[in-house]
Amino acid sequence: MKNMYRFEIVGYGFERVYASLDKKKYKYWKNNNLNDLIEKTHLVEKYGEYLLFKDADWSSFDDLGHFEGARFDEDSQLVVYDEKNKEIYRTELGEWNLDDENQELIDADEFYLSSLDDCKYVFIAESTLTGCFHVGQHKIAKFDTHKIGFNTVDVNGDVIVIGLKYDGEEVASITNDLTVESLELKVEEL
Repeated sequence: MKNMYRFEIVGYGFERVYASLDKKKYKYWKNNNLNDLIEKTHLVEKYGEYLLFKDADWSSFDDLGHFEGARFDEDSQLVVYDEKNKEIYRTELGEWNLDDENQELIDADEFYLSSLDDCKYVFIAESTLTGCFHVGQHKIAKFDTHKIGFNTVDVNGDVIVIGLKYDGEEVASITNDLTVESLELKVEEL
């Protein structure tokens, strides 16, 4: 008989977006305060052709990439609860914190600004997040820690968890509970 187990990924992480800019917008925002774009009034009138996004919605300005997840390091943990809501397993994340069997179940991807050939100027926004990034449930006959796998992405040197698997099957997240600790907006020349 299979019982329902709950998987939670908690700790620290981020939401980060990357968007391409033309030289004109890059130069303008290099010398002006990007945080002004977070105010919600009169942006079109105030910034006109230099406006990067509307309604303070920085997270939708992401034509190059959009990533959100818990850090895949000791700042985040995987916690598993049984059908009686009793904690049965807890581990810090990061390859060095996992058994060899679990390390083999990591499906890794990467995104590096240095790999962008056709882009010279970028907008980067990052919100630092804390809390519960992933809550998923999965039916299991007998829990085995060595069947836990992770989908990760290395985002310009910072690895985050973007998915979770058990015995090769996705443990889909049904909710999260996150707090924004900080927000940083910047432009860079590559």
